[in-house]
Amino acid sequence: MSVVLITGCSSGIGREAARVFAERGDAVYATMRDVAKAGDLAGTTNVSVLALDVVDGDSVNAAVAEILKRSGRIDVVVNNAGVDAFGAFENVYEDEIRRVMETNFYGALRVTRACLPAMRAQRSGTVVMVTSLGAVIPTPGETAYAASKRALEGAAEVLSYEVARWGIRVCIVQPGFTATDINRKFDLAAMSPRDSEYRELIEFLHRDQTTSLDSGAASRDIAGEIRAAVYECDGFQIPVGEQAKSIVPLRGQVAEKDYFPMVREQLGIRWWVDGEPAPRRG
Repeated sequence: MSVVLITGCSSGIGREAARVFAERGDAVYATMRDVAKAGDLAGTTNVSVLALDVVDGDSVNAAVAEILKRSGRIDVVVNNAGVDAFGAFENVYEDEIRRVMETNFYGALRVTRACLPAMRAQRSGTVVMVTSLGAVIPTPGETAYAASKRALEGAAEVLSYEVARWGIRVCIVQPGFTATDINRKFDLAAMSPRDSEYRELIEFLHRDQTTSLDSGAASRDIAGEIRAAVYECDGFQIPVGEQAKSIVPLRGQVAEKDYFPMVREQLGIRWWVDGEPAPRRG
């Protein structure tokens, strides 16, 4: 039985990951900022719910110390907690970008740093960074999110070399669109003001992303693939979900001159680049 710490378990992939790891015999510490959102996770076999706010160093250190007090070790860390900020670069200001970076990037680093001394002492462990297809193929409107996830991938690759001597593995998992509510939480007026030069593009992409999320992979399926990445794979970069598995390799296979036109075509935004009106939707 492995001891597994998972962040961001109040909903979505994190919540399902807690269930999947626990169902298969791991001792799971399902962490979240507000434990009142734990719901039935609190009564799930092999799951212990803990408060952990990834943007608060004291909260992170207290949660890790509690896990070590109860279990004596940490075998797997799944850095899943994340937020998004959707909008054109000119309309997403620095405070919003900092908010996203603080959670998605610095938050994952805080949790990992807190766990590494125990992993080094036991000379084993796996650190999973949940990044995104958007880190490989960023799309308009995702400045903050893509930057945070791409930065996390770079940090993870460096860390993988540094901790290998203690038998610690670091990997990134890259989900594509997943059926969650994250995109419905956006305030269109905030992410794209009415006087924004980009409003037409952002509204178009927001509708498309909502549709894509509705038809995206189930959170439980992605959670199962994350657990498989820990126990059944020894790679570093691991796309999860059929969409990411089919799209991630394209970045290295398509010539640079063809890549950007291909993405514009796939996103259906040639009209924007060409200065034409948005296509009508049926």
